[in-house]
Amino acid sequence: MNRILLIFVLSLSLFGCSAPTTEAPPPELQLTDAVVEVFFASPPLGPADKRPNMRSQANGALADLRNQLVSKGFSLQGCRAIKAYVRGQGLMPADFDGFLFAYSRVFGTRLNPNQPDLIQIEVSGFAEPGQLVVVEAVCAKAAS
Repeated sequence: MNRILLIFVLSLSLFGCSAPTTEAPPPELQLTDAVVEVFFASPPLGPADKRPNMRSQANGALADLRNQLVSKGFSLQGCRAIKAYVRGQGLMPADFDGFLFAYSRVFGTRLNPNQPDLIQIEVSGFAEPGQLVVVEAVCAKAAS
């Protein structure tokens, strides 16, 4: 009797482990006929004696990203994901709010309603001592 019960329980659990069904993403998110590229942008660095500011560097990095995208035929509306590598100053933690301030002036606006996925990662430093942010963006455009 125990063997029959065990076989019955195992067969029920195997029926429940079938492959999950997945739905296709909405047409506006499908990138089957799109060109996808990864872009890295960093701000222009000011004089070494000036204290770096996250808002101004984030604005500079996003402007650099915009320029790179335009030069390759992409646009900010095609950005799908953004990773912002930010570092703190001295013993202070990274200024995530300063980056978000600049980000919200570029993405999620009336002119550019696109809001790509955003990940902010705190790093210990960059090669340039005054640098506070580097932006990595995954962007797509329709294949021509």
